[in-house]
Amino acid sequence: MKSLIPMFTAIALTTGAVGDVSIANVNKTESYYNERKVVDIDFDKERIENKINKKTYDSSNQNEVYVPGSKNKGIQLNSGKVTIPSSDLKIDKEETITVSLWMKWDGNDNDFIPFAFGEYTLWFHNGNFGFNTGENDIYGMGKGLKAGQMTHVLAEFHKNDVMKNKLFINGKKQELSQLEGSPDNKKATFDDSLQIGGWKYDNYHDMDEGIILDEFNVLKDSIQDGEEKDLYLLSKVPELNVYQNELYAKSEWAIDILDSDLLYQTDFETNDFIPNFKWGYDEFYGDGGQSITTEDKFSGKQSIRTEDTFKNGNWIQWPNRNRERSINVWERFKFKNGIPLSVTYYAKNNGGTKSLIMANGDGGWAESFYDHDLPPVKLTKSMKRGAKVAHIDNPDAFKVGKHGYTLDQVELKIGAVMQVESVDTENKTVTFRNSDGVDRDVEEGTPFHFRQWRGAWSFPARNVANEEGWKKVSVNTYVTDYKDYDVSKRGGSYYMASSTDKVVYLDNVKFGYATEVELYRDGKKVYKGLMSDFADREAIDKGKPDMVRKITFNGNKDDLSISFEKPKDVGTKYTYSIRGLSKNGETPVSKNKEVEITAGIKGYSYLIDKNPTTIPSNKVNLTTESLKTSLKDQEQYYLHVKSIDNQGNTSDTKHIPIEIPTLEAKANHKDNLIELKWSGGKTEPYTYKVFKKKEGEKQFQSVSATDYKKKVKVLNLYPYTASLMKDITFQNWKGENITLPQSALLKQWMEEPNIEDAKGYGKGLIEVDAVELNQFNKNPNEYLKSPDGSWRYDVVYAGAWDTNRQQDLSIQGEQVIEDFINSGRGFLAGHDTITQYHNLKNFVKLSDFLRIKTYPFNGNVYEARASAIQMPWIGSQNIEVKKKGLLTNFPWAIGDIGSKLSVPISHTNSQVSLGDVWMNYSDWKSPFVDKEVGVGPEVSDSETGLGTNNFYLTTWSNTAMIQTGHSNGKATPDEQKVLANTLFYLAQLTSDTKLADRSGQDVDAPTKPNINKAVLNENGTVDVSYNESVDKGTSYEYYVESKGSDTQSVVKSNIAKAEVKTGLKGYSIAIDENPDTIPDEKTETITASYQLTVPNTKDFYIHVASVDNAGNISEVSHYHYQDKFSPELTITASTKDWTNKAITLHVVATDKDSRVKKIGLPNGQWINGSKAEFIVNENGIYYFKAVDEGGNETIQYIILSNIDKKNPTVQINAPDNWVNTDVKVEIIGNDE
Repeated sequence: MKSLIPMFTAIALTTGAVGDVSIANVNKTESYYNERKVVDIDFDKERIENKINKKTYDSSNQNEVYVPGSKNKGIQLNSGKVTIPSSDLKIDKEETITVSLWMKWDGNDNDFIPFAFGEYTLWFHNGNFGFNTGENDIYGMGKGLKAGQMTHVLAEFHKNDVMKNKLFINGKKQELSQLEGSPDNKKATFDDSLQIGGWKYDNYHDMDEGIILDEFNVLKDSIQDGEEKDLYLLSKVPELNVYQNELYAKSEWAIDILDSDLLYQTDFETNDFIPNFKWGYDEFYGDGGQSITTEDKFSGKQSIRTEDTFKNGNWIQWPNRNRERSINVWERFKFKNGIPLSVTYYAKNNGGTKSLIMANGDGGWAESFYDHDLPPVKLTKSMKRGAKVAHIDNPDAFKVGKHGYTLDQVELKIGAVMQVESVDTENKTVTFRNSDGVDRDVEEGTPFHFRQWRGAWSFPARNVANEEGWKKVSVNTYVTDYKDYDVSKRGGSYYMASSTDKVVYLDNVKFGYATEVELYRDGKKVYKGLMSDFADREAIDKGKPDMVRKITFNGNKDDLSISFEKPKDVGTKYTYSIRGLSKNGETPVSKNKEVEITAGIKGYSYLIDKNPTTIPSNKVNLTTESLKTSLKDQEQYYLHVKSIDNQGNTSDTKHIPIEIPTLEAKANHKDNLIELKWSGGKTEPYTYKVFKKKEGEKQFQSVSATDYKKKVKVLNLYPYTASLMKDITFQNWKGENITLPQSALLKQWMEEPNIEDAKGYGKGLIEVDAVELNQFNKNPNEYLKSPDGSWRYDVVYAGAWDTNRQQDLSIQGEQVIEDFINSGRGFLAGHDTITQYHNLKNFVKLSDFLRIKTYPFNGNVYEARASAIQMPWIGSQNIEVKKKGLLTNFPWAIGDIGSKLSVPISHTNSQVSLGDVWMNYSDWKSPFVDKEVGVGPEVSDSETGLGTNNFYLTTWSNTAMIQTGHSNGKATPDEQKVLANTLFYLAQLTSDTKLADRSGQDVDAPTKPNINKAVLNENGTVDVSYNESVDKGTSYEYYVESKGSDTQSVVKSNIAKAEVKTGLKGYSIAIDENPDTIPDEKTETITASYQLTVPNTKDFYIHVASVDNAGNISEVSHYHYQDKFSPELTITASTKDWTNKAITLHVVATDKDSRVKKIGLPNGQWINGSKAEFIVNENGIYYFKAVDEGGNETIQYIILSNIDKKNPTVQINAPDNWVNTDVKVEIIGNDE
């Protein structure tokens, strides 16, 4: 369509405002008419769709074209017809129907039928227009249609009575008469189908390409007074959009400019107005990525295309250098100040996250000075015309980049208005960037003034980035009404600008006078005016936000994280409707548009204390849905929190106890366990998981928390290949007959009675369900979860068959197993599952849970050949217990550390265990053709130096791997017991608040009883004595992790410590001829000495170990009794002096390493024992012999020479004569 510039100028200058309108007193709404419709086709989606029944119809030649209509799109049928069957109409019983449509006739075709019900039609014939019954008859009006104008036609059809029919053109009732022929009232029915664009009896009366239809509606019943206006204006009902803007409701509406109000229109076609894509004098910025395009359009053939204004933008004003918008400039128009204007256009976003379109009128400089912000300043030197540098007395008066400085001295005479480029404060000069400088010579002392820029009008911008397809935009504004800027004289340059990061199209721009509207909120009028939007600042959120509900706690009292779901700010709902007020009357009220104004959660007010009902203040002290805190002690605390929205509305307060378990641990020395109890939560159901760390260990691990009387439910995922696995039938302890394939025999092992337990190796505690792995993979949740989403099982066991038959978990199956493990439930992997063997990629994803490292195969060759293997394999049919605890003694006592068990031969498979190894392989043996495979060596992970490749059973927390399966369905009693214990160990969740932890056992042995003496007795026994042993207890640390089933809170209790010490049971003592015998657990005595019978008297060993009541055996004290030294004899005479009596010899024999058995006397007599006496009557040499228990002999003698039994003799020599003088007498004694 060509622009209407001449008409526009005349109307703009002579029309001051929209005149008074005649308001029809009609209160019916758009919804009222919609309820009566049986056909409603608007063609806006470029298809012929009846919005009433949602059916789409084709034209007879499918040559239709969609063009601008009365409202958005209309249709040119181009001699095609549309048929709607009577079955879709259901109007054959109606007495009256009404047809409403818009039609534009180009003036060429003088014989056409717009629509028909069989032969009952409207007919245009040689200028006559009216009702027809197929008899060349017209009951209607003459010359009622104007060519080239979109016209509203409203026709009321009466059944079997044409003369009652009514015809309205543009809301006005027409005077009808019989212009041609006579009607046949029998044909005036609605039994036939509806034809649009002609009738079914010929093609002659089809509508040619010059006729446009739009808004085609068929309604039941007749037209009541005033409804003709409504139906005429129904297509002019403003399109209302209501949304939340900041904290209030904002309404925007689009309303077509009525033909009488239209001033200007362009579709950017060849003969239409095309705007200038350059931005004024800054042409070097280019066209802004704008062009006329045929690649997309709303109608016609062309539209404006704008691409990425962030890259190509041409709207740049110095000193701002950003290029975010592109501008296209139209002509300069003049309007009277203050009149309402409207612009309507169609825009389409193509991929942009932002597509903003603006329309404005650029005005000019104000005819007044605005010196309020300009300090006094004047020239200190004169300026010649064209000069750009001014010498001034106050350089601080100028701001770089600011525009509006002038040396004009008369307000109404606008000269050069300048923009500051730079200011030199030192030299007191200012440089302007005007291209021509000052417009005249200016004298020294002339003061500066400042002018403001006045815009002529400004329409609200619209963002169409979130719209699909072509979006109709209609916005209103007022011409500015400044006293110092007369738009009617000086005008405004109309321009449009776009901002997009992709592509936006613009088409069908209409410019004219605005239509007045009335806007209603909840039935109350809140706005009447000519604008295109309304900010309803009274429509605010008045409702209180929802209460904080789902609160999740994580951590412990010293490091507690609290989070909660963001509550919904309930908001307040408002219902809006609108109607337009035109010169022709008021439109019907639009359909209701509901909007909920939600202020949004601003934050929260919270408090933590020990009072259960504290109300926090209304002041926000938390702006996120999470916080971190710590509690001072282990007492009961409460969280109080309320939500506060941005309007200041507050929710009810949520009071919730912070339910962190308080754990107590107490050793039960008698039963060799630790009794745990903790406080439970009350606000929701909780499950608990117990974590334990033995003294000296670095990390806590979860332990079995299953009540020893409760059953453990296990799901066995078994591989299956029908050709390899035969079925096995057995009867469980309940008497049920069960048949399973060989790869699914865990149930048999656990539930079939055996000679050791009438309820199987599961002892009636373990119940097993079995499902084929491939079936599980199809829908894992169906097997593992109940309909309410809860888990069905305590433990999942994957196995058991050699290579697992190369069957892997599915991606979904693996993820569900991860969820199962993360929930705290147990997972046991069987032989050849957690391995890269045969590329089991999904099973391997679980390796981190089990702390197993897997290794690839050379060249991806999956064979048991040494050349293919990077991590050595180890295998055997003998395994050895390496760790002691619950897993080795419940429900079966398997053995102490070092105990040997027998299992079917199996092996590791390119794996290293970095977890706890409970049992490993001994007596390595290869079960393969390549005998180098399966015999080690034992190594650790080369990267970390940790772990071992020698393991039969390894665990970490609630996961484990066992090598059961290589034997394809075979399991020894030992292996079945290990499986039972492991399954029980992995059941680690409980809802109880106490636990007798049997894994918290006394596993430390007493101190070593060092032997300090062994005395051989003559009766073939030996008395051994040793230091008393002291029992050493085992210390554990515990914490409990509770998980809320509703909130998924996970909190940890305090750490509780306990030492379990079962006490010294006694000493186990052995005597034999072996140097390293280990006594058994059976004790012989509770004292620190004991008598044993010796195996010989020469060389034997005594072995003593202390044993506590848990069966822990201390380090053994070995004593080697060996008789290698001969006895030593000591012979002592009763006197060493001369005597004439017998002397008693005292003989004492001692022995360093055994006992003296006997002493041999000089007379050949033997005395048993280590002491003897022998009486000697005469001097001589006397020999004695000592013999010890070992047969060692010693001979010792003594020489006696001090016995004298003969009397001595005396010889006296003296004179024989008597004399009376001294004489010499000689006495000589002699003794033999």
